[in-house]
Amino acid sequence: MGAMVNYYFKKEFERALEYMKKPQRLGPLLTAKHVIMFSALRKQAKYGQFRGEVPTKLKPEELSVVTAWKNLGDMPQERAMRIYVKELTKLNPKWELVVPKL
Repeated sequence: MGAMVNYYFKKEFERALEYMKKPQRLGPLLTAKHVIMFSALRKQAKYGQFRGEVPTKLKPEELSVVTAWKNLGDMPQERAMRIYVKELTKLNPKWELVVPKL
């Protein structure tokens, strides 16, 4: 991740990623659209802007994630982290109680 990313948001984002390692915690609240959104935001936050062409030989769900990531354009990594955490908090306002502090 970029050196300019705020330490607090990076840690909060890492905790959100830890929570999402068990997406069943969200149960039926987590839709396919959410999965694609969270995957694209995670990639943007970790790697930055998508570079290159979208490969055509992907499974449909992988293609959806790559396309969503590409559509995030040059969104800053910290903003992607903030949105990821904000969207997770919308689905479960108490998610932070489940994941220990890092």
